[in-house]
Amino acid sequence: MNIEVLSTEFPSLYAKRDTSVFSITMAIPGGAMVEEEDQYGYAHLLEHMLFRGTRSYPTSKDLAMEIEGVGGRYNGFTTYDAIYLTATVPASYWQNAIKAMFSLAYEPLLEETSLSIEKQVVISEIQMAQDQPEERAYSHLQKLMWNGHRLGEDVIGRRKDIENATRGKLWSFWEKLINQKPCVAMAGPLDKRVLEDFLKNVEIPATLIDPLREMEKPNFNPGTSRIKEDTQQTYYRLALQACEAAKDDIFVYQLISNILGGSSFSQLFLRIREEEGLSYSVYSSVEATSVAGALVFSCDLKPKGLDRAKIIIQEELERLNQGKLTHEELDRFKRFTVGAYTMSLESTSSISLLLADRFLTRNCIWDPQSEIQYINNINVDLISESLSRSVEAGSAEVILGP
Repeated sequence: MNIEVLSTEFPSLYAKRDTSVFSITMAIPGGAMVEEEDQYGYAHLLEHMLFRGTRSYPTSKDLAMEIEGVGGRYNGFTTYDAIYLTATVPASYWQNAIKAMFSLAYEPLLEETSLSIEKQVVISEIQMAQDQPEERAYSHLQKLMWNGHRLGEDVIGRRKDIENATRGKLWSFWEKLINQKPCVAMAGPLDKRVLEDFLKNVEIPATLIDPLREMEKPNFNPGTSRIKEDTQQTYYRLALQACEAAKDDIFVYQLISNILGGSSFSQLFLRIREEEGLSYSVYSSVEATSVAGALVFSCDLKPKGLDRAKIIIQEELERLNQGKLTHEELDRFKRFTVGAYTMSLESTSSISLLLADRFLTRNCIWDPQSEIQYINNINVDLISESLSRSVEAGSAEVILGP
């Protein structure tokens, strides 16, 4: 894949593809990790408010007509590291997508009436998560392993902080983010010079500064938290310290996650669900940011199955830790990992998102072939070494249920 860096005042990356659609992702650095103590949830609330109206698109309907009105789609989401704005349109309407994304970022109205409504939407979102025991279990895990750091609270934020948000407070927060250089990543069939010429004329702040790279790194806190609740199932969450997104070891942890709980032929899925019927839902994931990462295992179990499930998880971790994974097994999971990765390269929206994400979290130009080669070169010893470091740091576990 040929990825080009465009000549603009902010990082602009472009992957030219033989396709009939055009995608853009704008990543605004900062995200939840730049929030102050009484601002938890402001980045997420701001992301919502950007879509409520801008100078060029005064209403959400005006924005929808610019993108959805030509058959496209758009979205936004917030992480600890950034606010992401995305759009995909038929290639002939590429200007619509770029104009809309820049208007969202730099022309928000943040009107009082819209803010009052959107605060209730976000509070409803918080309540919805709190109503789900699996979400509560993960929230407890976050607080346990990242205690005292912003990572210890969900991106969505705290209800009291959202309730206390005013237009003035949110405007000040937007101003803190918006003077940092965004990363604009695109994929489509256009000539790069056409994009460069257009981007040189978009409206941006007079002075853009480099993003803040030095965020406070949290300490990983091992321990166990038992929460008694009257639920039908027991919700078990286990976390090991991984690494931050910028380190190449992140691909090792992603492979470990796939081996243990990333598919319907992973070790934990086969043993806990298929062979012993202890759980309907069992999976693993890697939660990584620019400052820290964790390898997380999740099981929603019959209450009497908890002890047995914990034994199976420890047995599989020990097996990898001791380097007992066979070469045949390793090759199988590398094929799965690389195959899933390759499938994502067929979508312009995935490409633009990966371009922006890698630049922001890894501070580099995304090179998919290099990443695939690294995954293919992972061996049993490297898996064992990475997992040994994680096991030595201890584990954080949450048990929520009767």
